[in-house]
Amino acid sequence: ADSVVDLLSQAVLSLATRYIKLHDPDYPVGRTRLEALSVLASAGIMTMASIEVIQFSCMDLMGGFEGRIPRLDVSISMYIVLSIGIFFKLILYVYCNWANRVAESDSLEALAEDHLNDVMSNTAALVATSIAYHAKGGWWVDPAGAIFISVAIIYRWLFVMRDQVKKVVGFTAPPEFIQQIENIAKKHDKRLLVDCTRAYYFGARFNVEMEIV
Repeated sequence: ADSVVDLLSQAVLSLATRYIKLHDPDYPVGRTRLEALSVLASAGIMTMASIEVIQFSCMDLMGGFEGRIPRLDVSISMYIVLSIGIFFKLILYVYCNWANRVAESDSLEALAEDHLNDVMSNTAALVATSIAYHAKGGWWVDPAGAIFISVAIIYRWLFVMRDQVKKVVGFTAPPEFIQQIENIAKKHDKRLLVDCTRAYYFGARFNVEMEIV
């Protein structure tokens, strides 16, 4: 399930990036808002997947307390696969963070968040499953761990969604950015006076409106 939602969310981000780069006269100011919308869609996909994990984990807990203790198939292959996944996801997280500092892309930031969440969830799965399998009467640790890590992932994605919603609806630019724009205008000509400056998010970038005298 984790792999499927990863592929689905990354396909959404890739498709949005492709359409942003394509020029279309029907969109005179471009389609940069698609980036924020694609990040919102990806965050929604990840959140729904985590909610599903919580739902199944609650069912396992209820069944276990009623005597239907879930069986765990723990083998050396599970440890190998999860360890390899954690290792490569950690590398991808570091790479996406580095690329985001260079390109300053919301899509790369979302990918970095996704990889970090995968590292967290796979590590938690490895630890919780081991405890549930080896500890006597510790079967409940596996679904409880799944609920805990899913809640943490939802919490992190909600922050990402909050930031992207602000960018879609036109949240104001930082004061230091507005001041920088005004300084550029004032240095252009000594006779020029800046009457009003409005700078706000237009998708992932800023739109600036300035009234001068």
